[in-house]
Amino acid sequence: MWSWVILVGLSVALGAAAHSVLRKQPVNAGFLAGCAAPAVLLLLARVQLGYFDPFWPIALFVMLLVAMPIAFAVVYALRYLDRRRAKSSVDKGLS
Repeated sequence: MWSWVILVGLSVALGAAAHSVLRKQPVNAGFLAGCAAPAVLLLLARVQLGYFDPFWPIALFVMLLVAMPIAFAVVYALRYLDRRRAKSSVDKGLS
């Protein structure tokens, strides 16, 4: 149960970090964050268990299905907020 909470948190955090680094490339940022979150979680499970789970390909696929939409939602939400902030500063005369 807690692994899904950790996966969602990792997806959100890595999505925000990828957006700040790859601001002009939201698709790449979402893909990077969506792939990195399951990989990090699998490595953490490997450290805790001492060996890789024998069903790690299935776990990776399922985690990708969960992490990818969350990472893309975070990246595109931050992109929308950046554009809205830029538009409001132009409207106020602050460039």
